[in-house]
Amino acid sequence: MKDRNGLFHLTGEPDSGKTTMALTCGIAIKDMLFLDNDMKTQRIADSLMKSGKGFGKYVNLPREMRTRGFKTPLQFFDMTMEILEKGKSKYECIIFDDWTRIEDGIRAKSMSIMKDISPLTENQIRAMTQVTWVYTHQYYAQVLDTLMTYAPTVFVITHIREKYANNKKTGV
Repeated sequence: MKDRNGLFHLTGEPDSGKTTMALTCGIAIKDMLFLDNDMKTQRIADSLMKSGKGFGKYVNLPREMRTRGFKTPLQFFDMTMEILEKGKSKYECIIFDDWTRIEDGIRAKSMSIMKDISPLTENQIRAMTQVTWVYTHQYYAQVLDTLMTYAPTVFVITHIREKYANNKKTGV
């Protein structure tokens, strides 16, 4: 599977086949860690389990959040990274469906780190987004690099977002 190793970003309209593409990449389902934030894959996971050919590991992230009593993006990020750390090098493929909530968590984590190393208050850091974004971007890259140490193939799935103008949907 060396030709399929790498970090893949799949994006598109809802129900356009992004998850199906990741699941049919040529890596056995039993060798996959599936982190489900979209929850559409729960039925597939249940069916695979019944057939005895389930995922290496399937995690329903919203359910895990509720079970742990977590609510914030930072808690979501830390929980997800903990799950990944426990699965480090156990799987050939990691699939995140969808990645959007992780992005929010990365931002929250980088803000918490900046708060710990800076004399600025949290509100000052938030107000300086144009300055702090560089740090967040660097931290984001570190997270992606870390993912590639956990499995040789990683799929990050996102949905195309609707464009807004003056706080109204444009239809684009």
